[in-house]
Amino acid sequence: MKAAIPALFTILVLGACGSPVPDASIPSNNSKSQAHSQGSAPPSVPHSHNLVYAAPVGEAWELFTFNLADPDPWQLTSLSQELGFPVWSPSGDRIAFVAMSDHTADLMLLDVPTGETWILLAGYNELADWDHSGERLLVGLEEGLHILDIATGEFEPVETGSTADAYGRWARKADLIAYESSRDGNPEIYVTHLENGETIRLTENTDLDEWPSPSPDGSRVAWASGTEDDKNLWVMHSDGSNKKQITHGMLVGDAFPEWSPDGTKILLTVNQNDTFVLELIDLASGATTSLGEGTAPSWR
Repeated sequence: MKAAIPALFTILVLGACGSPVPDASIPSNNSKSQAHSQGSAPPSVPHSHNLVYAAPVGEAWELFTFNLADPDPWQLTSLSQELGFPVWSPSGDRIAFVAMSDHTADLMLLDVPTGETWILLAGYNELADWDHSGERLLVGLEEGLHILDIATGEFEPVETGSTADAYGRWARKADLIAYESSRDGNPEIYVTHLENGETIRLTENTDLDEWPSPSPDGSRVAWASGTEDDKNLWVMHSDGSNKKQITHGMLVGDAFPEWSPDGTKILLTVNQNDTFVLELIDLASGATTSLGEGTAPSWR
């Protein structure tokens, strides 16, 4: 379910009992006193940790971080909810994520140094991605893709020619977004160049083409393609040329592909016997490395 644009943008802050308190303004990077600390966050996340992902803890899903040189996971949250879609801000001091419990879902922010969390957008259960400044988020609403200014609460529509777009991702070093769109009935991959508004359709077939992820420089796009029960990871140039299948016979599900900062590797989620596992693929050699249980990673 996509969230609709609120008539009045309201930030909700978690109180000590977990109930939302309305009409609070969002704290800036230098003013966090209104946020509620979850109480069990680590006092200091190792600065070298640059991967964040969701993994099960009992019946909940919490956020963890690590790096490839030091793979011991570091638990970031203890919210006892189903957390997913974590995405680092460019500076690494905040993480946007979705928290789900019972029949509710909210877009939240985690302040990494303090462990404090905020409900940023209630009733939202889709991926949100940061722009280059770390002050705006690309979100998918019923009215299509929008850019949310965190400080002001204002929504700016992304002109793509359709409202049937979802799961938008921003290239880290280019003014380009990649997303899937069902404007013609079947999910296909598109990119939009924000500097000139040019929108390009990259796929056109009967398969499910989903969960695109642009490379850091915006020159390539990774995505999951196939049938509902049998998808593989593909990579193409951001003009739709040079499509290449990366995985063969690997049940990747939605994959949630994430590029390494240097664009040489892709981290994806693989369903192995109903367990979500993170697999790292070296694009040059094709070598794969299993990093353990987890899903929907974000790399900074």
